[in-house]
Amino acid sequence: MLRISVMSPKGGVGKTTFAANLAASLTERTGRILAVDLDPQNALQLHFGIDPGDATEPSRKARQGASWQEAILRNKHGVDVLPFGAFGMAEQTDAGHAASGRLEGIETLAADPLFKAYSLAILDTPAGTTPMLRKIMTVSDVVFIVLLPDAASFACVPQITRWLQHDHGQPTESCHPYYILNQMDARRRLHRDVKTLMGHVLGESLLEFHIHSDASVSEALAQQQPVLRYAPHAQSTRDFGRLAHWLGEQGVTERAMSVS
Repeated sequence: MLRISVMSPKGGVGKTTFAANLAASLTERTGRILAVDLDPQNALQLHFGIDPGDATEPSRKARQGASWQEAILRNKHGVDVLPFGAFGMAEQTDAGHAASGRLEGIETLAADPLFKAYSLAILDTPAGTTPMLRKIMTVSDVVFIVLLPDAASFACVPQITRWLQHDHGQPTESCHPYYILNQMDARRRLHRDVKTLMGHVLGESLLEFHIHSDASVSEALAQQQPVLRYAPHAQSTRDFGRLAHWLGEQGVTERAMSVS
């Protein structure tokens, strides 16, 4: 099974929304997908009409040694969700212990037979640059780094590129990351200028296309649906469809199907 990780150097860029809608778009090509929520905010499930309370009992059983399969929540949108609570971190208050436990969870999931039931998994990660993300990158086939076309995201670019290139002076051995701009409005000069500047810095690592600013995305979340289901003809739906098509051109979806 192939794994696509979605990351961001800062919060508030729409990372989880991006992960959820990409997952829904990819089901059109690969069939049912597993979406794994590694972010303590535990918001991924909200995009698929899942009540957060539904995860409580399965997550408790998983923490006590039951199969991860029992914690997976199915829904009508073709994306099975493994909520953050399944890793047992929601009840831990110590940040160090939580980070350590999530690392163990990643390793366990990577080796768990449940992965064999899916051709593709989307991993929604916590914002920032932490040691946990390095572990996630080691089990990822594709990494998307989501940014906004604003000054704050542009200021984070040197930090994230340095972090990706080095770990305490040693080169990072991981898959090549792709950067993508979210909530882009080409009518705004600032957005156009930031995209141009990011292109100079990131080169071909910055995807030439982007996810447009589209009210349908937030409206879909309010209805607890992927935008593909809520507004099939919206601009953002076409954007995520284009991204899914691009992954197909890179051979990702085909490889996913071949190893399922």
